[in-house]
Amino acid sequence: MLNRLALMCVIALYTNVTHATMITVDFPSTTSTTTASASASEFFFNPGHSVNETFVGTGITAATQLDLGLDLNWNNLFDSAFVDFNVLLNSILVGTFTFNEGDSLGVYNFSFLFAPIVGNGTYNIRLDVTNTVPGGDGSVGFSETNSTATIIGDAQVPAPATLALFGLGLVGLGWSRRKKA
Repeated sequence: MLNRLALMCVIALYTNVTHATMITVDFPSTTSTTTASASASEFFFNPGHSVNETFVGTGITAATQLDLGLDLNWNNLFDSAFVDFNVLLNSILVGTFTFNEGDSLGVYNFSFLFAPIVGNGTYNIRLDVTNTVPGGDGSVGFSETNSTATIIGDAQVPAPATLALFGLGLVGLGWSRRKKA
């Protein structure tokens, strides 16, 4: 009987329930690593430039969606120029987007859905410029104080029934020891 109770407690400890959760962070931010030209409050992107940042302790075990709210606060593209970006999460390409000379300043929202990317709470977001803007045809810049990224995915938490079963197991163990004494 005691062995069964102990086995039930061990099983209960390893039983979790998955809950959808999200975390919103500043990205790009003042702590982002970038090869882009940076001023006091924005990044300017040119060919081959990138910006990335790692977020630790998100509580998300497997990400399935990334939403970007990028504040385009500089656009001096002209002559039909455009800037293409790849969006990577933990080095996995999850989407692309483009800014061109006709895009007005303001916040642009992009949402990317993908197969689960396991990060166990740590995620790196990276934007890479993928095209060559003809020399002198301008660049774009994002605010680092008004742009965000939202990572959405699953978090593992113990199920209430699991916690109750574990508690009952401990009570049973205590009762059986007391009975023997």
